Amino acid sequence: MSTTNIDIPLIFDMSGNATVFGEEYADDIVTNHIKLKINASSSGNNKSINLINAFKRIYYTDASELTESNGVLFYKDFADDKTGEIGSAIQDLLFNSENIIHYGSDPSDNFAPVTGPSGTFFGIPIGAKQNVDDPSGSEDSYYNIMFIDNIGTQFHKILIRIACIHLMGQPFSQAFIRENSVENDLKNCDLSKQIIESFELNTLNTVAGPSGSVVDISLGKQNNVLQTIYEQLLRVNNYAMGVEPDISNSSDEKGVLRELSFREGNIVTFYIRPRLFLVIDASLGSEKIDDAIGSNTAIKDSSSSNISINKAQTAANKLFDSIFSTNSSSANPIGYKWLVGRGTPTDNAKLNQWQTNLTKAGVQTQLNNKGASSMFDGHIWKIEVEL
Repeated sequence: MSTTNIDIPLIFDMSGNATVFGEEYADDIVTNHIKLKINASSSGNNKSINLINAFKRIYYTDASELTESNGVLFYKDFADDKTGEIGSAIQDLLFNSENIIHYGSDPSDNFAPVTGPSGTFFGIPIGAKQNVDDPSGSEDSYYNIMFIDNIGTQFHKILIRIACIHLMGQPFSQAFIRENSVENDLKNCDLSKQIIESFELNTLNTVAGPSGSVVDISLGKQNNVLQTIYEQLLRVNNYAMGVEPDISNSSDEKGVLRELSFREGNIVTFYIRPRLFLVIDASLGSEKIDDAIGSNTAIKDSSSSNISINKAQTAANKLFDSIFSTNSSSANPIGYKWLVGRGTPTDNAKLNQWQTNLTKAGVQTQLNNKGASSMFDGHIWKIEVEL
């Protein structure tokens, strides 16, 4: 772990199903498929200040020496069902920044290595060039060229470009995706529940600050994720975190409140797993879909020789499966290992290179709820933010 970075030990799930992995951070927990960075203070707004101020609403104090407790105790100064602006600050920083850029200048800076039978390569897998026998493909099976210009771009545009690379092999073949719908979905994605659960904000007691106030130690709670952030802040921002003793009087179990203090210049790392649900618009031209696909029985509904309007979506989904595969099969498509939702994940699927971490049943539920043909799993993005 870098001596200057503060890693937020969460994987924010942008699919809206509130799955969060809040393990204590370790270097080998996460494989970062896409590496990006943001300068939060370069755009002339308050994104850095908002994040710094939001985390200051989380207080800590030392546990009593009499309890022999490991770690510090945490408090908050806002209501139980709120995030104290932490959620909105993170959301604003990630989704409203227009200057997200590649981490570096080389493929190894911007993409995680993929090692398989054919070697180790960097980049985004081009689904049409993958196969079940050799999922590593070859070097030209990965798009490893920078696809963001020097001034940067927005989160939703990067997600669309990555999906286009994976589906089409070209980051700007995006006419088939409605950009505004992706942007709106991301901006409407509420991170509050994930933050409340992972920081256990609903169990932290509310106290009245400010920093330096005396508080009953018995009101404090421990939390592994906040503890990890605290330890990194203490190492990086030792002076800002306070130099006075945290125990006011160990005999009467009183502690001194301190703030979780980020500061400008800190590098804060977020891990994000976005998913893009692909919905085919069958409303236009649905009356002519039978003419378009002819007598293709793999796509047509077997119960009818014709496809009526109310069967257009089913037919469109099968057509999608047939097009976006290396074997032109809608029943058992091969290829597009990041494009999931057609039976590829097992019920015990974990975080890995080629599948989603949702269960097979979970994928199908998401598809049904959204009326989607399939789901693109963007895998893990590592975004370093300079405050």
